Amino acid sequence: MNRIILIVVFALMVSGCVSQVMKQYVGKDIREVYMEHGKPANEFDMADGRRVFQFYWGESSSGSPLGRKGGCLLNYITKRDEANDTWIVIDYKYPDRMIC
Repeated sequence: MNRIILIVVFALMVSGCVSQVMKQYVGKDIREVYMEHGKPANEFDMADGRRVFQFYWGESSSGSPLGRKGGCLLNYITKRDEANDTWIVIDYKYPDRMIC
C-alpha cells in the first residue's frame, strides 16, 4: 500500500514539473524550446493550420530534462507568426500518466 502511495505522489510531482517546464514557453517562439532542449523528435501540421512539435521528456546526455528518445512524448502546439517567419507556442500537452 505504501508503495502505491509513493508511486502516485511521484507521478504527481513529475507531471507538475513537466507542466512548469512547458508552461514557460507559451507565447514564445518555438526556437526558444530548441535552444534549451535541442531539436524536436517530430513535428507535424494539424488541419486547422497549427503545427505540433514533439520532444521526449527523459534521459539526455546534456542533462536536460528534454532529450533523446526514452521518455514521455511532450507536445508543443504552435501557430504561425507570418510577420516573424516562425511558430509561436500557444498550448502544450503531455501524457496523463507521467510514468513512462
